[in-house]
Amino acid sequence: MPQWRLAESSDGGLRLAEAPPTRGFGEEKLTWGDLLYFRLAEVRQYVLYFPSRFGLPLDTTCMDLLHRFGENTPISTSVNFWDPRDEHFTEALGLFRLSSPPALVLAIGLQTTNDRLIDDSSLYCITFTEKDVLGDSERFAEAVNLAHEVLTKGKPKEIAALIRSHNRQGLLAALGTAADRFVKLQPKLGLPGGFSIGVGGS
Repeated sequence: MPQWRLAESSDGGLRLAEAPPTRGFGEEKLTWGDLLYFRLAEVRQYVLYFPSRFGLPLDTTCMDLLHRFGENTPISTSVNFWDPRDEHFTEALGLFRLSSPPALVLAIGLQTTNDRLIDDSSLYCITFTEKDVLGDSERFAEAVNLAHEVLTKGKPKEIAALIRSHNRQGLLAALGTAADRFVKLQPKLGLPGGFSIGVGGS
């Protein structure tokens, strides 16, 4: 049974690589939290973009915007891109319950302002897959900024618990003033292991 770890391609894109230290997909225990744990332990916000396999103008725009975003945020925010040439690209998408690229994922990091690690039961991520969000520069920037603010200012343990209990109304309340704008961007909030809840209009 294959075991997996996170690796980087020559151009810095992320890939899955076989290795003994982590758990296998076949065991149905490996989560994105397991895979990214050591990276999440070093940051407060982790941004990950899965590009399409076609080098679409949408991909170029999203990646350019994320590069710019990364240059204008502190080192506590990490911006990353998955390599679409990864042989295990589909499996990587599956960790976040994504059916196909392109997709944007922002996950809470484990580092706090006092450099202590938060409880990993507080891990959650925010995903955006709607083409009219990813394909529109202004809406894409709004999605990144809003999600980043939620990760920065929200209460991770509370938000993770609300996702776990599938409490959509409580989740919207916890998002505060960002809730109405979030609904229009149709994100999903998910936990390691795949459970997620949509806060979009549908």
